Formats: sequence, structure tokens, C-alpha cells
Amino acid sequence: ATSFRREQQVIGDIPLGVQIVRGENVVMMGDVDVEKDKALPVLTRLGSDEIAALKKQEDKKQAQAAMARRRKLLEQGLCED
Repeated sequence: ATSFRREQQVIGDIPLGVQIVRGENVVMMGDVDVEKDKALPVLTRLGSDEIAALKKQEDKKQAQAAMARRRKLLEQGLCED
């Protein structure tokens, strides 16, 4: 089984190992809208290592932004340490 990841304008699959699905009737179905499919942006497929690195960078940016917001609230006395 794999986990599908989309970061920015790239996509990739991350292997998860073997997954056991219990039940008698397991079905995945879907319709493809060809016109909608043509309008989607072109994405680049990367390997799991590159996707993990992009995810780590994005998480780091979000953590830094959260710390900056917290510092600003602390300076204004709107948040306790």
C-alpha cells in the first residue's frame, strides 16, 4: 500500500508496507470528468525521499511562522509564556 502526497506542484507515493483490508465487499469506484481533468495543473512526480524533504521544509516554515505569531502576541501582552 502507498500513501499519496501532494506538496506544492509535485506529487509522489510513499510506500507504507502491507495493509490488510477486512470485509467481503471492498470496492473503489469513481468517474473521470475529462474536461475537468484537462484543466488541472501539470504536476511533477517525485520519489518518496524528495516528497518527505519538501514536507519537512513546509513543516519548518509553518513552525517558524507560528513562533513569530506567538512572539508578537507575547510582546503585546496577549499571551502568557
